Amino acid sequence: MLSGGPCSCNIAKATADLIEERHLMQFLMGLNDEYDGVRSQILVSEPLPSINKAYQMILRVERQHEVHINLNGPRDGAALYAGNSNRFKVDQSRGQPYKKRGLIDKRVLRCDNCGRRSGYTAL
Repeated sequence: MLSGGPCSCNIAKATADLIEERHLMQFLMGLNDEYDGVRSQILVSEPLPSINKAYQMILRVERQHEVHINLNGPRDGAALYAGNSNRFKVDQSRGQPYKKRGLIDKRVLRCDNCGRRSGYTAL
């Protein structure tokens, strides 16, 4: 049995770096198409950022999308309906949505993604 101290070949660090890079690639490839820009930016970075840094970059882009949506307000109702009519559900505490001339009262709709009351879909 040899007892010469810790290994100096850095294979453990190289292995850990490869595993982290693989996790980063899996994370990036699992993102929706709306994150293509930031995904490309991360992939061309030299050296590649850590997965935590990449996640922070994605969160920053997502917050910018939310701010953009909040500043611009709801979109045209026809465009929303064409997108995905199952995106919202009726607020159960208020019953059925108010209908007038075929329109739905947007005040009683909730977003399926975040649960907030809103008149537009969340991206």
